[in-house]
Amino acid sequence: MCIRDREYTTLVVGPSQNYNECKIYTPVERVFENSIPSTEQFLSFDRLWEIYENESPLSDDKPLWNYEKPPDHLIDEIKNISWQAYKAMHGAGYGRIDLRRNEKTGKILVLEVNAQCGLSKDENFTSIGAILRISGSHFKDLIIEILIDAFISCLLYTSDAADERSSVDLGGRRIIKKQQKQKKKNE
Repeated sequence: MCIRDREYTTLVVGPSQNYNECKIYTPVERVFENSIPSTEQFLSFDRLWEIYENESPLSDDKPLWNYEKPPDHLIDEIKNISWQAYKAMHGAGYGRIDLRRNEKTGKILVLEVNAQCGLSKDENFTSIGAILRISGSHFKDLIIEILIDAFISCLLYTSDAADERSSVDLGGRRIIKKQQKQKKKNE
């Protein structure tokens, strides 16, 4: 079955256990070149790598697609579905969610959740660059968000602070203070 119509992708960074600690970026729409038959307007491995065994090649060196901001009235729905998919897969760190909108029903469906997808600000390499551009974000800030989430996850995994995630100090001082208080009680 081919789901025809619009294709979207978005990025979620953070732990799937807590919506408030995640960042869900503004989604992008992958707008395919008009000369591509509608039955082939999807990103496949063959088309991405220009193999063309079962698909039509593009003429005139036209881009396969461009990225645009989705219609405003769909952004919250796309973000919500993306979050639900990320959560269902127990996302950790970051993940990119690919979706399609069924032209007949208008329903947005999840194609896949890409855990640990490629990261690049180059839109010709990955959609992350377009997501960042449309979200008004910078690549370095994304990397910092991912590293902070990884650090906090590691800190929580190795400490007894898991039940107080929001109060954990990145420098570990709260944990050190807690250990010092415990020593005083034991003396």
